[in-house]
Amino acid sequence: MAKYREEVSADLLDTRKPEEINNGLATQEPIDTPARQSVQAALDQTYPNVEHRQIVEYQGKRYRCRYFPEKKARSGWAVTKWGRRWELLDV
Repeated sequence: MAKYREEVSADLLDTRKPEEINNGLATQEPIDTPARQSVQAALDQTYPNVEHRQIVEYQGKRYRCRYFPEKKARSGWAVTKWGRRWELLDV
């Protein structure tokens, strides 16, 4: 039974509403480049316990940490997995 739930949850991740996808794309920055990925990995390593919307400085640039729900419980209320991304503030 647990295996079936995992398959269903994986399928549900791919069946988001078009509005949800468009809104997500509008708020995201352009596609990740290897340089940006390495900066984000360095930020994750330098600031492992950063709080939501906390602003930090790294190599003379300011970044804000954002957390977002990656996976919700079956009930739809509780979040079981949180994701983290960094936004560059000084453009």
